[in-house]
Amino acid sequence: MNTKVKTRTWIALLNLLFLFTAINAQPVRQHLHEGWNFRQARGTNWYEATVPGTVHTDLMDNKLIDDPFYRLNERGVQWVDKEDWIYRTTFDVTPELLAKKNIVLHFEGLDTYADVTLNGKKILSADNMFCEWQVDVRSLLKEHGNELQVYLHSPIKIAMPKWEAVPFQYRSSNDQSENGGLLNRKIGVFVRKAGYHFGWDWGPRLVTSGIWRTVSLEAWDEARINDVFYNQQSVTAQRAIVNVTVEVLADKETEAKVAVINRTDKRTECRKLIRLNKGLNKIPVSFTMKKPRLWWTNGLGEPFLYDFVATLELNGKQVDVTEKKLGIRSLKVVTAPDEYGESFYFELNGKPLFAKGANYIPCDNFLTRVTDSIYEKTIRDAVSANMNMLRVWGGGVYEKDIFYDLCDKYGILIWQDFMFACSVFPAEGELLESIRREAIDNVRRLRNHSCIALWCGNNECLDAWFNWNWKKTYDKQNPAYSDIIWKQFKNQYFVTLPAVVEEFHPGACYRKSSPYSDDKGTRNHTVGDMHYWAVWQGLKPLSEFNHERSRFFSEYGFQSFPEFESIKRYAPL
Repeated sequence: MNTKVKTRTWIALLNLLFLFTAINAQPVRQHLHEGWNFRQARGTNWYEATVPGTVHTDLMDNKLIDDPFYRLNERGVQWVDKEDWIYRTTFDVTPELLAKKNIVLHFEGLDTYADVTLNGKKILSADNMFCEWQVDVRSLLKEHGNELQVYLHSPIKIAMPKWEAVPFQYRSSNDQSENGGLLNRKIGVFVRKAGYHFGWDWGPRLVTSGIWRTVSLEAWDEARINDVFYNQQSVTAQRAIVNVTVEVLADKETEAKVAVINRTDKRTECRKLIRLNKGLNKIPVSFTMKKPRLWWTNGLGEPFLYDFVATLELNGKQVDVTEKKLGIRSLKVVTAPDEYGESFYFELNGKPLFAKGANYIPCDNFLTRVTDSIYEKTIRDAVSANMNMLRVWGGGVYEKDIFYDLCDKYGILIWQDFMFACSVFPAEGELLESIRREAIDNVRRLRNHSCIALWCGNNECLDAWFNWNWKKTYDKQNPAYSDIIWKQFKNQYFVTLPAVVEEFHPGACYRKSSPYSDDKGTRNHTVGDMHYWAVWQGLKPLSEFNHERSRFFSEYGFQSFPEFESIKRYAPL
């Protein structure tokens, strides 16, 4: 072999070695979705389970209950939410993952009260459907035969003592407690899970439990990127200033490099050498883009998305990378005095936007049945109907990432409610802290999406307090009760939630409630947003839609029967 061939061979081998070393340095993820079984806690028979999933869908898959959407089967499954359930699986761990210095078990969603054990040791207790849960399990894992168990407590049995301990009832207008065999015990307000699971005027009462989102092991050495926030400080057609915060978890003090790369334009926007401290590090970097291609909503222009990558290097090796599609845009909610009262409209890239859209409720009571193709069809239907905005309504869930990805892709803005609707909540102590943690998890998860137009504290809770005679009823019963609820209300929507938005999504608009004109719940057609249901609930003629006026209708409609062909699917002749 001549010298040139030997040289090329050694270079190739060194490149392969470098590639292997770089790959080996990257974080490793192993999903834990296989081999699950479940049983009723007071039973003995185990059945196959699907994870992510719900107890109801697993019972249906095993033909233990009938489809609750068929005929009157909803009545026959009300026992399910009053039982405890156990899920378990056994799994092996790859040598590559087990060799890492840091390993966490990550549940992206547990519905709702869950005790988790790994190899016989309890590692976490969950109490909020909307939170993510991570726990260090490095010391508990072995290569073969790991046993993971999730004990799901009945949300009814957990909430009932809390309801009984209060000398008054928290109003919750859509909680179908009677259908659930609970008489007037509207306990849903004590449980941080989707409100519509307890029933609504448009849907059944099916109170689910389950491992409803992804569960996985995540492993890494020395350091990893924990989060990246792209804060679009200033955007015009001439330039965009983007402040980036790269969060890095580190095992020890060490030097590192972080970089933000614009793959679309094939350039490194910024690179920074930093000193990492042990623990969580927040690294600020910034860059300016000249004449960016702006993101527009459906009908106004192209919803252009840039491909950005944040990288972390240690000792010359890339140890982590995160990717994000980002639409560059400026977005404001303009509320200013004018000749009619006070304006309320969205301004996108300096241009007033006429919002056209709808309220969005979850596609199914059993959320794990909502496939990516269903999300795709839903958003494309909105586009085809010439919509440019959807309101994620507060009685459902903070949707999966793909929902917001599709809204970014197709140019659909999102009015994002926090998950509170048509109720008053005992928001103090542990529950208020759980609400704060829930808000942080979801604001951080969603804040990079270009589609997020604003955050709203709740759906109709303020209106209900002042205009549905709730306050007057409490005042008559006992003014002290009214004072307690109003103090909790203000702490929840006037203090806690806006503080989370201000800290974790600075510059984003926060509205205390919807509809909202002022803190007294005034229904003012010249200020703020309105909900209009008088044609349906008030029995006014359809022609009223031509005459009713508001600065912004964030909700309106007419509840009606489906077409007869749809009815025959669940109530055949």
